[in-house]
Amino acid sequence: MAKNKSKKKNKPEVVATPSKKERKALAARAAHLAAELAERDGASVPVLYNLGNAAFRAGKPGEAILAYERALRPRPRGRAAAGGRVGPR
Repeated sequence: MAKNKSKKKNKPEVVATPSKKERKALAARAAHLAAELAERDGASVPVLYNLGNAAFRAGKPGEAILAYERALRPRPRGRAAAGGRVGPR
């Protein structure tokens, strides 16, 4: 059985680094998706934190600060979250 003695070496693939403008556009898209997720599924701490990071990278510091502050807000739990009620009435 003959062996394949190829002289080709595996060279790493060259990947282009996005420009500053492209990175801002990607960050803006990430912020938009995180905001949609927070709106649809509720604003959890990780989602708000990621929203803050994406907004900051997109050049929107005001939105970033708001998201970070919302992430730090305490969340009510248990009966207090349900307005003192448990189950339907």
